[in-house]
This record gives sequence, C-alpha cells and structure tokens, in this order.
Amino acid sequence: MGNKYNVIESGVIQCACGGKVTLTSTAKVERIAGKKPLYLTDIIGAPVDCPRSKNPCTKVASVSTAGTETNVKSTSKNFLLRTDGFKTDKGRAVVLVNPGQGTSQISSPPSIENEDVIANKKMIEEEYEKQKEKTTVNYELYLIRKSQDIYKPIRPSRGFRKTDETYVTNKEESEFNNIYSHTLAFVYVVKGSEYLEYKIFNHGGINAEELKDIRYQDTKNEVIRKFIPLKEKSSYQIYYSNFKLNNLSDIQKLSELKIDTNSLDSKSGIYIKDIDSINKNEIEQKLIDAQKSKNEEKNLNIIVGFIEDPIGEIEDLYEEYCTNYKLAYSYNQKIFDDIKKRNSYAYTIANLVDYFYVSDFEEEKYRKNLFILRDCYKEFIEMIFHNKELYNYVLKFKDIENIVHKDVDKKAFSYITILTNYSKGFFDHSFIYFEDENKSKIKKHYFKKNIYFNNEFIMLENIKFFYSTNVKKESLMRFTGNGDYTLVKEDATQVLAHIIFCLFFLDDFKNDIKPLIDYQKFIKIRNDFLIAYRKIIPLPNVGYGKISNVKSVVENQEFYNKTVFKNSQTTRDKKNFIKKIFSNKEKNNHFLEDYKQLDNHHIMKSFDYSYKISYKSDLLYIPKDIKYYQEKAVTSPKTILKTIKTKFLEGKLEKLLLQYKSCNIDIFEYVVGGMNIIYSLCSPKIPLDEEVSVNGIFASEDIKYLLNFTDDIVDKKIKLEDSQKELILGKYQISEHFDDYLIKQLLNELLFLKSSNIAKEKAQKFFDKYHELAKNEKTVNKNKKNEKIEPLDLDKDIKKSEKEIHFVLKLMCGITDHIDKSLDKFLEEYSNDETYQVKGFSKSRALQLGLAFKAYASILAIASIKEYIYDNKNKDIKSTIGFVNDFAGLNSALIGILQNEKFENVAQAFLNKMNKKLSGKELIKINLANNDFLTATGKFFAKVSAYTVIIIAIVDAIKYEKNEDYDALAVSIGMITLNVVAFLVTSGTPLLTFVSISSIAYAIVMLKFVDSAFESYLKKSLFYNDRIYLKNNRRNQKMYTEGFPAKYLLETTNRKKELKTINSEGFKNAKNIINFIGENYKTNESYFDIALKNELSFLQSAMYGFKLDKEEMKSHQKVKTANGYEIDFYAYEGLKIPKNIAEDKEFKLYFSPLKDEYIEIGEVLIDRGNYYLFNFFPEKNSYFILNTFVNKIKKENHSSYIIVKSSLIDFKYKIVFKDLNKIETSSDFLLNIDCKIKIESLEQISFTPEDIKYLE
Repeated sequence: MGNKYNVIESGVIQCACGGKVTLTSTAKVERIAGKKPLYLTDIIGAPVDCPRSKNPCTKVASVSTAGTETNVKSTSKNFLLRTDGFKTDKGRAVVLVNPGQGTSQISSPPSIENEDVIANKKMIEEEYEKQKEKTTVNYELYLIRKSQDIYKPIRPSRGFRKTDETYVTNKEESEFNNIYSHTLAFVYVVKGSEYLEYKIFNHGGINAEELKDIRYQDTKNEVIRKFIPLKEKSSYQIYYSNFKLNNLSDIQKLSELKIDTNSLDSKSGIYIKDIDSINKNEIEQKLIDAQKSKNEEKNLNIIVGFIEDPIGEIEDLYEEYCTNYKLAYSYNQKIFDDIKKRNSYAYTIANLVDYFYVSDFEEEKYRKNLFILRDCYKEFIEMIFHNKELYNYVLKFKDIENIVHKDVDKKAFSYITILTNYSKGFFDHSFIYFEDENKSKIKKHYFKKNIYFNNEFIMLENIKFFYSTNVKKESLMRFTGNGDYTLVKEDATQVLAHIIFCLFFLDDFKNDIKPLIDYQKFIKIRNDFLIAYRKIIPLPNVGYGKISNVKSVVENQEFYNKTVFKNSQTTRDKKNFIKKIFSNKEKNNHFLEDYKQLDNHHIMKSFDYSYKISYKSDLLYIPKDIKYYQEKAVTSPKTILKTIKTKFLEGKLEKLLLQYKSCNIDIFEYVVGGMNIIYSLCSPKIPLDEEVSVNGIFASEDIKYLLNFTDDIVDKKIKLEDSQKELILGKYQISEHFDDYLIKQLLNELLFLKSSNIAKEKAQKFFDKYHELAKNEKTVNKNKKNEKIEPLDLDKDIKKSEKEIHFVLKLMCGITDHIDKSLDKFLEEYSNDETYQVKGFSKSRALQLGLAFKAYASILAIASIKEYIYDNKNKDIKSTIGFVNDFAGLNSALIGILQNEKFENVAQAFLNKMNKKLSGKELIKINLANNDFLTATGKFFAKVSAYTVIIIAIVDAIKYEKNEDYDALAVSIGMITLNVVAFLVTSGTPLLTFVSISSIAYAIVMLKFVDSAFESYLKKSLFYNDRIYLKNNRRNQKMYTEGFPAKYLLETTNRKKELKTINSEGFKNAKNIINFIGENYKTNESYFDIALKNELSFLQSAMYGFKLDKEEMKSHQKVKTANGYEIDFYAYEGLKIPKNIAEDKEFKLYFSPLKDEYIEIGEVLIDRGNYYLFNFFPEKNSYFILNTFVNKIKKENHSSYIIVKSSLIDFKYKIVFKDLNKIETSSDFLLNIDCKIKIESLEQISFTPEDIKYLE
C-alpha cells in the first residue's frame, strides 16, 4: 500500500539513482504541519540532483494521477500523496522517501476490486517482535526476481488503477492514459508434504518498490513480516503464483526454487550479511556478485532467493517500453504541432477545395449509384401504380395517416433526409412510364402519360387525384391527424416518399404486400437500393450545374491541380494540363496526404528513434534543423519490443499459463486474475500494427497459447453464476477494459481485408465459437426461434447480423438477462431525463454496455457484407489497430456528447472537445490519417462512416419520446454535419476558425449554397493563380506577371511592417506562399490565423448569401452645432440584418462609431418581420457626439465599423456615412444647414488581429 500522508516541502523525493528532487510548493494558503503541501503538478519539471556521472536524471518529466486520490483536492488542484508512476527525463522512477510529516493522512476510497491487495494487520510486526523469543527463526528469506540483466524485488499484489499521466519533456504537455492491472501474489513454502502460504504485499510505490517495501503475510496466522522465516536447517521448495492455490499438487506444477540452507546453490540464491546493501528497486548484477564473496562467512542467516517470474519480466519491459515512448512522444509533440500550425492555413484551404472538387472518377461513381437509387425508387412507384392489387390495397387505407403511423421509428424521415442530402432534387425527378405490350386497363387509363409532381401528390391526366393538397379538388385519399407530418403534408413529393418507405421498408406491411407483388423481384430491387444507398458519396452542393465549373477552375490551377486532383495518371497525361512548377520530379497530388501523415510520423518517430521521415511532396513547410527526441540513456521502444517478442516465444510464459489453466483455482478468482494478466500482456500500448504483430492474440501460431488462455477465461466467465457476472461487470474495472480490449482485437481483424488472412481466420473462428454458443443460449433461455430471412434480403441480413453480434458480445462479456433488461430500462428512462440507474453500475459503465456495444455490433455487421468492408491490402490505413482505437475513442466521445447535447449541437460540441483551449483538455484525439476512413468522406476508399454508424446505433438504442418529426430531421442533420466537420477540421486548425468550419459544414448539409458561390470564392482564395504586379527594382516600377495575389493573406499581413517588407504584392509560386507562412508564423501567429479567418468568413458569406445591407428608415432629432446653431439631423438609412443571424442564440453586434473602441450593442434592434434593423443614430443614447460629428461630416465622409458574431457566420463591415448637404468649402457660415445622413457605401472587409478579442 502506498503512502497516505500529504507530501510537504520538507519531504524527501529522489530519483531511482538516489538523486534528491527539489520540492517547491505553489500553495498560497494551505499549511500542513506548518509547511506548504505540494500539489500533484508542482513536481513536474522539478530539478533532480542525480549522482550519476553518465546520463544523469535532470528533472521530473512526468506525473500520474496514481500519485493522488480523487477525494483529495484543494480547489482545482490535487494534493501530492505518492510518486507512483512518476518518471525522470531519463525514464527512471521517482521515489518518495519521506512525505515530511505524519499527522495529515488520507486513505484511498474503498474498492471491492482492490481490497485483497491491502494487508489485514491482525498481528503487526511490533507484536511479532515481542513473541520473537518464543519462535525460533534460523533464516530470513528474501525473494528477488530476474528482469533482463538486473534483479528486482518479488512482484507483490497490485491493485487496479486507471491513471492519467502528464509528460512534459519539451515545454509542452502530453496527456496519456495508463492501466495498472490488478494481480495477486502468493509464495508457497513446501517442506515434505506440508506447505505454508504467504500473500505478498507492497509498502512502496507502483512498479518502484524496493526490497524492504515487500511484506509477506502468513495467511494462516496473518502475521506480516519483511521476510519469510525458515525455522530449520533443511531443504525447502519455493513457488510463486498469481493465483491462490488450494492443494499441493497444483502448487508443485509451478516453477520450483530449491533452497537448501545447508548447501545453497548459487543459481538458487545467495547468503547476505546486510539486506540494506541491496535495498533497491533495480539491483544490478555487480551488487549481487559483491555479496557472493561473503557466502563463506559463517553464521550468515539472511538468504536472498532467485525466483522466475516471466509475467513480471514482460511487465517490466512494457513499463520501460511505454515510458520511453511517452518521453519521446511528449518531446516530439511540440515539433509536430509546430509543423501542423505552420501548414494549417494552406491545408485548410486545400482541404476545402478538395472537398468541393469532383473528379471525373468521383462524378461517375456518384452518378452510377444515384441512377441506381433513382431507378429503384422509380420501380417502387411503379409497383404501387402499375399493379392493380397493390394500388387498391393502398387505397383501402383511405387515410394516409393509417400508413405512416406505423413508422414509429421514423425510418422514412431518415431515408428522405439523407437522400435529399445525396441529391437535392432527388424527389423532384419526373419519372416516365411507358405502356407495355399488354396495355392493361389500369395502365392505359392512368398511365398513358408520365406521372409528374407539382404541389399535388400525384396528378393523372389533370383529372384524377390520388392525394391532393388542394382541398377544393376531390382526392382519392386524405391525410388527417398526426402533427408530426404538418410540413410533410404541404409537399406532395414528400407524402409519396413517406408512403413508399413505409410500405416497402417496414415489417408491418410485409405479409400483406407479399402475395400482391413479385416478392423475389422486390427484394432484389430493395437490396440494390440499399447497397447504393450505403455506398454513395454525396457530391458537394455547390449549386446546380456548377460542379463542372469548379472542376474546370481547379484543374487549370497549378497548386490545386497538384494537391486535390484525383484522376489517374493516364487521364492526367491525356488532359495535358499539369504544369510542373514545383520540381521536375513526380511529386504531384500529395500535399494533403503529407499533412495527414504527420500524426503517423509522430507516432513512428517516438516508437523508433532512427525512423526516417519522408514526404511525398516538397510543398509541406518543414523547419530547418529539427532535432527529434534522442537520448543515449533511453532505449528505443522498437528495440524493447524485439526483446518482448523474444520473451513471448522463449516458452516460460506459455508453460506458466498452461499450468494455471490446469490448476483447480476458484473460477471467479481465475476469471478476474486471468483478465488482468491478459490485459497486462496483450493490450496495445502504442497504436501500431508492429506491436499487435508481437502481442495480438490472433497474431500468429507462435503465440497461440495467449489466444487459448483468453478463450479459457471467456469460456469460464460465461459459466459463472449470474450474481458473479454482475459483480464483475459492476465492481471490477478490469471487466470494462478487458471487454474493450477483446472487442478491439476482433474489430482489428474482422473489419479489414489484409494481405494475409491468417489472423482474420483465427479471429473469425474465435467469434464463431461464441456465436454458436449465443444461438444455443438464446434458444434455451429465451425460447425464441431464429426468424427466417428471405433470400437476398440484405437489409434484413445486416439487422439480423447486428442483433446476433450484439448478443455474442454481451455473452462474451458476461451480461446477464437481468442486466440486459435493466440496461434497456435505463436507456428508455435516460432519454426522458429520469434518474433510473442500473443497480451496481456507474452511469458511464451502463452507457458503455448499452450503447458502445451496439455501435461495435453495427460496424461488425456492416463489415460482414463484402461491399462495405475496409480493403487495406495496400496499407492505405497505416495502422489498423490505430484506426480501431480511434473508432473506439470516437464511440466513447460521441456517447458522452449525446448525453448533454441536442443533435443539432453535436458538431460544435465535437469541435470543442478537439480543442484544449475550449474544453480544458483535448478529449478527442483522432489520427489525421484515419479521418478519411472514419468519415467515409475520402474519395476512393469510403465504405461507411463510423460517425454515422455510431450515432444511428445510439439513436436506435435510446427510445426518444420527443416529437419524432423534429428528432429524425435533427438526428440526420447532426449526423451528416458532424461527418463533414470531422473531415474539414484538424488538430492543427486554429481555434479562431473552428466556428467558421462548423458553419461551412452546416451550409453544406442544409443545402444553403448560393449558385456559383464556391466558384466565386475560389477565384479569390489563397492559391488561386492570377496576374500580379511585382516591383521592378531597376526602374522602381511595377511589372505585370503571372502569380498568386493571395488577397486575404496579404490584406492582413500588410498591416504589419515587418511582414509587408517581406512580401506585400503577391507570390510567384505556391511554394513561396507556404514558405512565407511557415517561416513567419511563430512570431506572427495572430496575423496568419486572422487571415485564415477572413478567408473562411468570405467563403461563408458567399455560401449562404449572407450580407448586411442598408435599409430605408427615417430618424430625426434636433442637434446643436459646435457654433451653437440648432439644426435638424436626419438619418435616412439603417443597417439591415438577416433574421436568422439576428435571432441566432450566439448573435452579438459590435459597433465602432469612431474607428477606435467597439461598443457591444444590446437589445435595441428593430424587428421588421423578415429582418432586423439597427439605427446608427437613435435619439436617446447616441453612439456619436453629434455636434462634433456634424461639424466633421459637413466637410468629409465618415467611416465606422461593424462586427457581427453568430454561430452561422462572423463578419466585419465598413460603413461610410455621407451628408447630403455636404459643404465643399472650409467656410463656417453655412453650418446652420440641416444634416441629412445616408450610407454612401457598405462593404464587407477583413478582420484585423485587434478584432480577435471579439471573435474568440
């Protein structure tokens, strides 16, 4: 057990080498024992006076929440109690020697999971000393274990801990999560046919215990000692186990250490005179060797025995592996963040253009799927109106309400909203049906001409109406009741769509329509529809007929051509418009890819210190003389991983796990202990496939024993009593993390097509075993027959598969029928903001079991269909386990967001959690390289959006009771907006532009584009190639040349003299622009961030068509001039503000009347119905000193500025006022002439760096 006392400034903390750490507290008020207590963060960066001559520790590089308790804090800071998990800059442990006081103590919160790692001190050592004379102890046995080329104290019982770690090695914090597995430790001392059991406890820090921190408790009499007493001169057999064993035969299966006190074998142990001489966490071989010379001394009664602990040795390697990776990652983070920031402007603009640019390949693929969708939809219509039986069946309902009320989950809303997003005019399309040769009466009478849509639902020959919104005309059907469909009723095409999706996509009508139609043909049509529906990637909505215009502009632009053009090389050569302006090498089309690979380079450079970073293009700005992390004293994680692999293969671990499997261990303890062991050995520490190939349970035949052990744990967990399963699920944290680990391993193999199928086959076989068990369990316990699925019914297959997979996951994780029902009730009540809780479960755990598993099941079900799986044979995804980790993290994050946010706010909440300044901590971390795959917005490999899968799974699980019309629309909008936002934003995106990107995504989804808006913006964007004027130095004249005006960039940077001196007129090539930003960003961050903000602001204005305008009004008041004359002051125009902006919940209006300070305008806008009006010259509380204003405006026009902030758009305007009675002379004699003010000009202009405070 660790220290319980608050550490104060006079405490003693050392590095593992014995160097003292300088302790300085930031406490201002708190005092303990008259001294300042330390907070957890006080020790980060604390100097270390290390005694080593080579590679000494210089500072504390990391802290962990294992060093405090959640119930111990002062205001927002946590007190320091321990140094568990703390590391120096050389990766060595930080050791608490003395907290400095012994009066103020805090105990850990009680935990069922960890109660067995704290000793029950029935007889403490002091009491034992009193009885020492009664007990004869000839020898004291201390146990150490081999760990590589050193020795460490025996591995004691350890509690489960989930910690947050903070590393600071290069002035920038990096956050990591860490899990310390819960393991028990026992030593069995066997003599003849008898044995004693000792449970091993720790009195020191986690993974930093010294030899004298170890405590041995005799489980028979509960006496605790620092050693194991050997009472006789004899031979003993010593066994070490992580499970409590119940009989001698099981004990003797384990690896044996022979201790013969009469003749000690040097391989088994050594005699030692003073245990203090080796009282360390890391005991070097030379220290052991130094003791051997004393072995010939007589009457030595201290024995140090050498035990084998293959699990402990691998854990030690992992500790070093993780620490060294985190040290490097933390150091390199500042470097890669800097590269991102310097290239973020260029990337953001290029990425936007990439989104809006549609290549021939993409357009062809889109249209192919769109035509399939339209053809299928046409056939759905035809089934109704060309089939007499089905047609009459529909008419029998009389009221359409009787059809749509069956759609309780509002599937039709979802289909209609998403199809409209795919193609804005999808339901406006006119379908012509030609009469067939049979010319049946119905077809001849009703379908001689095309069916067309126009306000009325369906109009036939201008005579008969199936449904009409015109109440004066007779309808064949009515649509009454149901307020959910108020808006739908007004749009005839929407009504038709709702009937089609209800009739053909709900089970409620299946049995009725089946005999009326060719059902096999219908199933094929519906499957074709569903495949295209899931495969289609919507084109950007840039206005009808404008896609080709945008494409033309992009393909004839040098930079955009080289960064976003997505056609084959053959097609490019045929087009013959690529101009190689950057280099003579083939380095086109890789700028975006290079930027997106930065996260992968960061990970790899921190994993392999010798990793060579290379970029496919020469466009990315990379600062010169970068020095990545490299410490001689710190071994590269890649090197350590090779050693770990050797340990997995050498046979000792395999033998041990086989022995544990064969022992008669209490099943509950075996399951809990086994989950901890496997998690410790196999859970991915670094999101790299290189690591999974070493420790993944499905990785290879060489480590099949890990899979077998895992299989045995899961199998035994399923067989536990329900009460035991529920105890594990609710009270043992390892359950959550083991389940998460196991599912990630399955996802990593089953989601992807890889070059080798060996691991995939092993994962499938493992899953199939429990799939079969789940079927049996379902049949026996629930007495339900599997539904018969129609041939080729793809949607049914996916839904069925999803349900079955969900059931399998719940079975493997031990979710009982009682818990399952409780979770259903929890989710149902949860949506209504009720307080129902699943007994014995935290809210987060209940949500994970109820929602996260559903998303995992959904993605696995979709992956089981060939058309949707991720094809990674070419390693487009550099690390599949990294992708899976991102998916799991995204799943967890979205569940958290949807607990507190409405669907329409999901995208902005998502952005907030990606930015440390907005959320206090970067809660969502997604590898840039995985984003294209997760969003399915990438243009080649998109299969299915992870965001969509997760949100649909959540919506499906939580039974919303609100207005479904609104909710279905909100869900769809929130889902698609989030997807686009996630694609457009990156971790390097400046905070200032987050709102702009969110608004742009919303405009894309809600089809808010004004025709040609993007094309118009493109011609003013950062990398648009046009003509520029450059100064001719010889003649001091300007010359006309081809180049990049970079309008918004230079308009902002020219405000600073130093930047204007570097470049004020334009750039000869795109690389010069990137270098200009990259080289000057660090000292001029606000200028470049505001330039990007301006670029996006003007794009938003163009997209939405938003603008401020002048509007007629009349305002009058009497004003005294500076000379004492009283005149009439008229204002004829005010500022017209769009209604949706003025009513936005984040709307703010700032007015700078005199071009200096801005005034925040309160609720003084005039509501004009369709817009709001702002009066610049109110009679009361004037914004101007009018007598001064009148005096000046009589002679010259006056300029003022407006800033508007909202969730939709931020923009700035310059207003120029003019007096219609302006005086052209300097004479004062006409100053008694009335003042008549109009707006001369109103122009959107760029923000300046000084405006940032109004925008953040």
